[in-house]
Amino acid sequence: MEFPASTLCDSDWYSTCSNNMFSCGEITNVGYPFWGAARPEACGYPQLELTCEKNDTTIEILDVWYRVLEMNTRTKTLSIAREDFVNGICSPKFVSSSILESKVLDDSTLLQNLTFVYGCREDELPVQDYHSFTCPKYGLGYLVLANEGLNPCTDSVRLLIPSDSITDVKNSSTVEQTIKAGYDVKWNDSEACSACTRSNGVCGFDRTTNGPTCYSPNQSYGSKTCRSSPPAPPRVLPVPPPAVQLPQSQLE
Repeated sequence: MEFPASTLCDSDWYSTCSNNMFSCGEITNVGYPFWGAARPEACGYPQLELTCEKNDTTIEILDVWYRVLEMNTRTKTLSIAREDFVNGICSPKFVSSSILESKVLDDSTLLQNLTFVYGCREDELPVQDYHSFTCPKYGLGYLVLANEGLNPCTDSVRLLIPSDSITDVKNSSTVEQTIKAGYDVKWNDSEACSACTRSNGVCGFDRTTNGPTCYSPNQSYGSKTCRSSPPAPPRVLPVPPPAVQLPQSQLE
């Protein structure tokens, strides 16, 4: 069966995506749907770029940076922890975590909100069920297992943690251990790309069609057989100039 060619480019993407896996520290031999470092963009989803720094793998999800702690290609899950909270609670980026809105990742465990509130006065602290702390830059703060009805003080940030991991936020050592341990998310892998792999192809991503594509050993371009994502937004094409009305004498 012959498939229409992708307009990705005229390179041997099958060989490129097969031979260039992502490896960093303990995260090794990672392929589709991820890309990054020596692995080109055409080999994975745009939103799933992995970066490597000092043998630590990180990924940006909805404007929040996470450290990748583990990756299981068999179950298609990765364990992630907020990069800004790995070394403590006093250097936050004030962007709340949210995986549910991601189009390529899903929560694989039940999660609950853990909210940190910074820059408080003594009289702004809750009456009960909270743990207070002090940061050099942000002053007095507290954390609670909630996300509504809180006194915002100056700033706040909401983290996601496994729902059964913390029952008492007053135990600060348990809270820090839970944050550093992270939680699991699952990536979406289309059935079409699984079929591509079974047929000895290699999946990639065609940014022209905004969808997955299949690179086979005998062609230097992708096929559109793996497409399973919503179509790309319609392109705005230039409006052709109005037709010129010729004089009647030139038409005869």
